[in-house]
Amino acid sequence: MKSLLAGLLLVGGICLAGCNDQKKAESAAPAEQLSAEQQQIAKYNTYIDAANGSSSFGAGLADHLKYYQEALQKGQELKHYSVENPYNIKRMRETLDTALAMPTELPEIDKAAKALTAALKEVEPLNTELSNYAQSNGHLADEGKKAREKDPQYVAAMKKVAELEVEFYNGIRQRDEVNTRTAFEQAPKDSAEYFRAGMILYAKQAAGLADDFFQKAGEKQAAQAFADSLNKVNEMAEGWDKKVRESRPEGCTSMMLSVNSVLARGRNAIQHAAKGQYKPQEFSVTDPVATDARSFDQEFNNMINDFNRNRC
Repeated sequence: MKSLLAGLLLVGGICLAGCNDQKKAESAAPAEQLSAEQQQIAKYNTYIDAANGSSSFGAGLADHLKYYQEALQKGQELKHYSVENPYNIKRMRETLDTALAMPTELPEIDKAAKALTAALKEVEPLNTELSNYAQSNGHLADEGKKAREKDPQYVAAMKKVAELEVEFYNGIRQRDEVNTRTAFEQAPKDSAEYFRAGMILYAKQAAGLADDFFQKAGEKQAAQAFADSLNKVNEMAEGWDKKVRESRPEGCTSMMLSVNSVLARGRNAIQHAAKGQYKPQEFSVTDPVATDARSFDQEFNNMINDFNRNRC
């Protein structure tokens, strides 16, 4: 569940709180006209663009192995064959290269990004060759000969990509934690910006505690920590709503709906665990822990997307 949650955070979009209004201007301005902080934000957002624009290479490799490895290794008839979409590799590589060319350093991310783009460049020609082979149903013409010959090399290269992809995402997460806390600590106290940054900070902490809660199947101590974190999110949300209504009487109902949906999913899960629904059940066709985890992850992902759109 931890890897799934991390993937959702990345695929859903993470942005430095407060940077959305500056993003277009920063991306268009010459680097020398930007402050050091603005350059870091621009580079960070380019890394986020790279992460958001790509499907998981690790998940794609897992599917590839699941569907083709046994048939290829045992010389069985190959009814279908596919590899990673060349566009995904090209887009990730080009976006990483764009970020790496920017005149500032993000040490939490740069090292992993350099290694990942190098690994993508290494596998790209082979992936393109095998993609053309797959798209033309070449395996029907040569009875899978090329796939059997070249797939081990492809798998080895993509395993390296998948491992480096995880390191890249970990670097983004580390930088995101710094950005989120900095935005909260630097915001004027008792302002809309303060409560907004607080919502994001504590919601991300709640997401981490949710991971622990679901992994431990609702264990009491994990449930209490999760509940406390949700209450902190709620406190920040109420403060933000009041501040917004001072200048905008109608408030921002769409954003509050997103936050409240996260709170509701989390609190529902805690109640389900308290009622014993997370204990193993005979003849159960569904896993209530997994179901609640997916629901919470989805609502959290939706909330982060709404924050990034900055509609209010």
